[in-house]
Amino acid sequence: MPFATIVTQDYDGWDTASDLNRPGVFRLNIAVGRAAFEKLTGYPPGEHETRPVRLDYTALDRLIPHPAYAAQAWVSILNPGEATADQARALLTDAHALAVRRHDRRRGGHRGVGVPRPAR
Repeated sequence: MPFATIVTQDYDGWDTASDLNRPGVFRLNIAVGRAAFEKLTGYPPGEHETRPVRLDYTALDRLIPHPAYAAQAWVSILNPGEATADQARALLTDAHALAVRRHDRRRGGHRGVGVPRPAR
């Protein structure tokens, strides 16, 4: 599973909320995990669809729940810039560490981040 993606275009019939077909616009998507999602948004990911608040998924340089995958604890930033660059870096670092832990659990072992695998 990816822990982050970058999307550069709309996908008609599926993912058009961010209007990514605008010149120079891209979306950074980050799988932050349930606890971080709730800390960032103020509600758990499973409640996203029932929230009465309308979000502007086209706003640049602002952290928002992912337009399609918020329920899976993903957040997005269109064109990260001055307002979100530091936060994006920190969230990417945390998301990578979370992905490593999940991977290690699925393999049945534990390996610290940055620790090489034993030779086979």
